[in-house]
Amino acid sequence: MIALIFVAVIVLVVLVVIITAMLFRRVVATNEVHIIQSAKNTTSFGKDTGNGNTYYEWPS
Repeated sequence: MIALIFVAVIVLVVLVVIITAMLFRRVVATNEVHIIQSAKNTTSFGKDTGNGNTYYEWPS
């Protein structure tokens, strides 16, 4: 019985991690560029940037 509860908790944690990642993932449209500024650097995502067109938009 304890093993079943343990497996259920592990499955729940994995689902929460996957759903959280899906909620914060941003896909930049083909003809757009998003500029992301952090404390130390600026990174561009999207058209002709070389960084791809997806990033994670974590709340500040």
